[in-house]
Amino acid sequence: MIDRSEPPLLPPKLCDRILLVYDNLDVLDSLKEILEEGGSTVETAASAEEAERVLCSGFVPSVFILDLRLGAGESGEAFASRLRADPRYSATPIVLASGDSDALDQVRIVDRKLAKPFAVETLFRTISEVCSVAAP
Repeated sequence: MIDRSEPPLLPPKLCDRILLVYDNLDVLDSLKEILEEGGSTVETAASAEEAERVLCSGFVPSVFILDLRLGAGESGEAFASRLRADPRYSATPIVLASGDSDALDQVRIVDRKLAKPFAVETLFRTISEVCSVAAP
């Protein structure tokens, strides 16, 4: 669930290309809309396999936002591990979201973690923070 009660803090332009990977299509669509309203270009995928296709199409994200649990197929954590091992994406920030705080606490390979539900402002602040750290 996403709290839209507060006006959003817009993400910086240096982090304007987002690959969003969520298996819940309603959440995926809502997050895409919110991030696009903030000025970002957002590509979406409902699985790690779909995300691979987006990357193969030439989309170069400035940040990945992944759900920890992606239903059937590879988990968000496993996909993040593969991204870290790939020289093309090893320095690209990864934000991992989950409603399972215990599982989220166990993950070490991502730049930031988001506990669900989260406010839109929290999402934008998180994106802004990871992208400003990753900026040259």
